[in-house]
Amino acid sequence: PPRTRAFGRPKTLHASAVAPTRTAPPGPPRTRAFVSFLRTRQLKKLERAADAAPADGEANMAFVKALAREHPEAALRRIEAMAPATQAALLEPLTREYFKALVATGRIESMALDDVRRRLFAATGAAATGAAAA
Repeated sequence: PPRTRAFGRPKTLHASAVAPTRTAPPGPPRTRAFVSFLRTRQLKKLERAADAAPADGEANMAFVKALAREHPEAALRRIEAMAPATQAALLEPLTREYFKALVATGRIESMALDDVRRRLFAATGAAATGAAAA
């Protein structure tokens, strides 16, 4: 028989007395805030590098890719604001990032793809004209 305590109840554990197992939370708010701070700091660093050298395709693409991961709407605005020569120089990877950002923001459904095609061809035409003039 179960042992009894001094006050007469059996010494058995009830299921509710056992501590439930819990998974660890994703992290304290301070950790998430710090990670967010680091991401923002990295984005600002990439933006400064891209702004300092607008003709540098690698710097611009690094910034657009990082920006698209965190803020796809801002990445769309950045791509649309680029000079046509820069757009033409980065046509393939920039187009890929542009479409990713359109999908992420949900604007792919409302965007006229003929307009996108016209913009891309205008960018390549501007680059070809600029190269022919040089």
